[in-house]
Amino acid sequence: MSHRLAQLVRYVNDPQLQGWPKAILFALAWHCNEQAQRAECFPSVGMLAQWWGIDRRTVQRALRQLEDGGWIRRTGKGVSDQSGRTRRAARYRLNMKRIHALRSRPASEARIPPPAEPDDGAPEW
Repeated sequence: MSHRLAQLVRYVNDPQLQGWPKAILFALAWHCNEQAQRAECFPSVGMLAQWWGIDRRTVQRALRQLEDGGWIRRTGKGVSDQSGRTRRAARYRLNMKRIHALRSRPASEARIPPPAEPDDGAPEW
């Protein structure tokens, strides 16, 4: 698992990436192998749904939105058995160029100066 990649996704600042798609992108980043050259992972839809406590269809819609938006690319497809159930999870590759380009820095990293003291002596909320 990659804490570093998950933190990058956490600070992506794009109004198009909100809600479940961002949560699923975070989960995909978490499951990537940090030592690998490519940011790839292969968690199943069922595992992602269970991790977030949501329906499988919600995960599938979020994955489709991530693919359509250029955030991930499906590099392998699951294999279905005779009953129609997928036996092997698809492999996903994260678009690290896009993630790095749209990452905003958290206040702790940005070295923003602390706010000035209030003039009237009242505590600042």
